[in-house]
Amino acid sequence: MALDSRKKLSTEGSHHALLSSNACTIVSMDESYAKLEDIKTRLADACGVLNVANARLVELTAELIATELWRGYGIRSVEHYLTLQTGLSPERARQVADVAAATPSCRSPPASSPLVSCRSSRCMR
Repeated sequence: MALDSRKKLSTEGSHHALLSSNACTIVSMDESYAKLEDIKTRLADACGVLNVANARLVELTAELIATELWRGYGIRSVEHYLTLQTGLSPERARQVADVAAATPSCRSPPASSPLVSCRSSRCMR
């Protein structure tokens, strides 16, 4: 009989430990989910900042193209100018210039600008 009661106690103890273990797992999963949601929110915020910065980069590049103010001694193209001024890779600078060239601001300079109209071959594409 003493053996049976020890066995029962041992079983009850392991059942309690099992419940405890499951509870910890659930809490841990809840904490992990909350952390994941926090990271996802911060990633979305960072992407929003990058999107705004990229849009501004395209706007400024379109202005450079429209006014041709990127031209200078040794500067071969607007892409070359962007690479030198911003540290963008040549491929990324080309992508930015391509998008900028497709914007309406590149096709027609601002009305308030006394500068030359966009005659760059990049704008004529």
